[in-house]
Amino acid sequence: MDTTIILSIAALLASGIAFAVNLYLLLARQKARWKILLGDRLTFSYSPDNHLRFSTSIVFTNEGANVGTIARLHGTIMAHTGESIGFVWRNFISTGGNGSTGDEYKPSYSFSGWANAIVVPAQSAKVCEVMFSTVEAFQLKEGDYMMELVLVDELQNKAMMRLSQQFSCSRKNVESVNRQRKRESFDSAERALRAKFNLAPRPESMAVPNAPETTQGNDIKTPPFDGTDTHVMCSHCGHVNDAKCGYCVDCGTKRTFSLR
Repeated sequence: MDTTIILSIAALLASGIAFAVNLYLLLARQKARWKILLGDRLTFSYSPDNHLRFSTSIVFTNEGANVGTIARLHGTIMAHTGESIGFVWRNFISTGGNGSTGDEYKPSYSFSGWANAIVVPAQSAKVCEVMFSTVEAFQLKEGDYMMELVLVDELQNKAMMRLSQQFSCSRKNVESVNRQRKRESFDSAERALRAKFNLAPRPESMAVPNAPETTQGNDIKTPPFDGTDTHVMCSHCGHVNDAKCGYCVDCGTKRTFSLR
């Protein structure tokens, strides 16, 4: 028999055997078996469009024999009043701590990657710090909540696991998140206004941490900052005030100058 024919037959047999082995592994392989553990800490904030954002650590453990992939995370937050809102997976974040040993722990958060598939090899675990965002504007209030998280498998594209966790928000928690939202809104608008008029960023020594919430003795509150010509900036501390005010509501200085 010609050598070429023998080699061709051998190649076909090898290809057939390889195909049969791959088909067997595909049909007989064990699926990923998941165990999920939600962290006991939730951190809340608001987006510029008032969508509630929250982050938590999640431990993904695959006890199966093959690589497991989670393609999507979503769920629902339900208040004890019956109000509910859906949320979706937004991105990964990384956490850190500020301050020296012995100081109060003040966690810091930074962007660590957009939402993507979570891949966990067999007999392995992965810890992720995940940030979620509500699909619509949502106001966090004092009271009890139930969070349901749904994990979607990549291959079957359907819910493979549901987790529930209860959490409570005290009045102090709600006030803290609202203060942060006002401060971030104020800082963002002030940066835009300073950029518009080619002004240098405010020096740290002139920073007013709680400027949006400060009040004067006559109980006139700082107005919401909208970055328009209806506001003036204090020449002493840099605080932005309503143009109708004859003094700075933060430091009391009467002389202010307009950015118009």
